[in-house]
Amino acid sequence: MSSLEYKGQETGVVKQKVHGSLVSRPDGEMDRLDLLERRKKLKKKGEKGV
Repeated sequence: MSSLEYKGQETGVVKQKVHGSLVSRPDGEMDRLDLLERRKKLKKKGEKGV
């Protein structure tokens, strides 16, 4: 579980860097949580697209 969370955080940080101005905004945390939820849903469906 911890590795999955780390991947989510890493992706969130990358997303923030791409946008440039979102570096210290809480939106990044929301993105990370949303990304984790999406991964969980994908795993439940059995799709291996991530």
